[in-house]
Amino acid sequence: MPRRSRTRGGLPEWLSQTELPVFVVDSRRVVLFFNRGCEQLTGWTAGDLIGKVCEVHTDGAADQVTTLLSALCPPVHPAPISNRVHVLTREGESLDLVAHFFPLPPIVLETETPAPLRWLGVLAQRTAAISVAPISAESELHAELSTLKSDLRKRYSLTQVIATESAMRRILARLQLAVTQHVTIAFSGSPGTGREHLARAVHYAGENRIRAFVPVDCRLPAEALSEILDRLSTPDKVDLPIPVLRVGAVLLQHVESLPRELQESLIRRADLDPGPHAIRWMMSADSPFDSLVNSGLMLPEFRDRFGVLEVVLPTLRDRPADLALLAQHALEECNSGSQKQLTGFSPDVWREFQAYNWPGQLDELFAVVREAHAASTGPVVSFPDLPFRFRAGKDAQTVSPPFPVQQISLDDLLLRVEKEQLLAALERSGGSKQLAAEFLGIPRAKLYRRMEAHGLWKPNEPSESSP
Repeated sequence: MPRRSRTRGGLPEWLSQTELPVFVVDSRRVVLFFNRGCEQLTGWTAGDLIGKVCEVHTDGAADQVTTLLSALCPPVHPAPISNRVHVLTREGESLDLVAHFFPLPPIVLETETPAPLRWLGVLAQRTAAISVAPISAESELHAELSTLKSDLRKRYSLTQVIATESAMRRILARLQLAVTQHVTIAFSGSPGTGREHLARAVHYAGENRIRAFVPVDCRLPAEALSEILDRLSTPDKVDLPIPVLRVGAVLLQHVESLPRELQESLIRRADLDPGPHAIRWMMSADSPFDSLVNSGLMLPEFRDRFGVLEVVLPTLRDRPADLALLAQHALEECNSGSQKQLTGFSPDVWREFQAYNWPGQLDELFAVVREAHAASTGPVVSFPDLPFRFRAGKDAQTVSPPFPVQQISLDDLLLRVEKEQLLAALERSGGSKQLAAEFLGIPRAKLYRRMEAHGLWKPNEPSESSP
C-alpha cells in the first residue's frame, strides 16, 4: 500500500499559513494563536496580539488593538457560539464580522493544576455561508457600541460620549467647534444629565489637556469660594515644572448660587483671552440661563462673558435611542481592568430599564449598572443583580390608575350644596324658618324663595308669622 504524502509541517503549519482567519484564546482571555489569515484581514500582527488579555470593552481608538481584542473575547460557557463583532484594522477601517467560537478538548497535564479551557476561533464575513449558532443578542449590542465609538472618534475629537439621537449629535457638533476655539461654555440641564462629563470631554480634547481640570462648587461658603476664585482668576504667569499642576479649565458648578459680588469680581479679573497661560472657563446650572438673568440671580454681563456657547442637555427620557448603548457603555467601563467580564443584560432587565423614568438621569443609570456589575455572578446582568435602590425607585413610580372623573356641571353642584345647607339649617332650627334664616345670614323672604326653588316649601303652605 502506498504511503500517504504528508504536507511539510502538518496541521500546525497549515493553520498558521491559511488565509482563513483562525485564532486561539483560552478561558483566561489570553490570545495564544493568531494566524496569517487574521493578520491579512486586520493588519495587526501575531506579535501585537499573542499574550494580550481580551476584555469586553473598547474605546474605538484606531491606533490601539483594544477593539480587536474585545472581538476575540471568548464566551463563558463551553459550547459553540457565534458573536457579531466590530473590528478596526490597523489602518482604521471598520469591519463588521462574525466570530465563531469552538471549545477545544482540555489538555491533560502531569501537574495538579488543570489547563485552562481553550477556544478555537474563526473570523468570517457576516454574509459568509458558515453557520455555527445564532448570533448572540449581547454581541449585537457590543458590536453596535464599538462601531458607534469608532464613528464618533472619526467625526469628533470628543471621546467617551455616546450619542445617536439627533439632539445629542447637534450638541457634539457645537462642542467640537468649541474644542478648537478658546470660548467660554455654559451647560444647563437637569442634575445628572452629564454636564461635568461633557465639560471634561471638551477640556481633554483640547490643546491644554495635560493641564488640570478644576470643578468649583458655587454652593461653598462665600469666604471659601472667594478665596478659590481669587486664586483661579490670577493664575501663575510662569510655566510650572509639572504641567498637571497648572490649571487648564475651570467649571463653575451650580453657578446660580454664585453671589453677585463674586460675579462682578470675575468679570473684572478673569482673563478670558487665548494665550499660552489661558484658562477655559465653563459653568453649569440646573435652570436655563435666561431665567437666571430674569430672576436677578445672574448678572447679564456675567452670562455674556462666561456663556458664549450655551448647551442645553436633554434628559435621559428624551434620549430613548441612546438608553441601551449608554447602559452597555457603563457595563463595559466596569469590565475594563476587571477579572469579571459581563457581556450584557438579560431581557427582563432591559424591560425594567425602558419602563423606568430615571429621575437621576445618567448618574443614576451608571450607578445602577456599577452596582449590578459588582453583584452579578453570571455572564450577564439579571434582574436579581439590580440594586435595591433601583427596585425601590421603580416601585415608587408604580401608581394605581386614576379614578374616573365624574362629569358634573358647576350649576348642578352649587344647587346641591345650597339644598344641603338649607336642610341642615332647618334641622338645626327645629323647623323654625326664622331661626334657619338667621343661621344662614339671609332674609326670611329669601329663605322661602330658595326653599321653593328646591321643592322644600310651597306658596300655599302657611308661613311663620313675624315675631
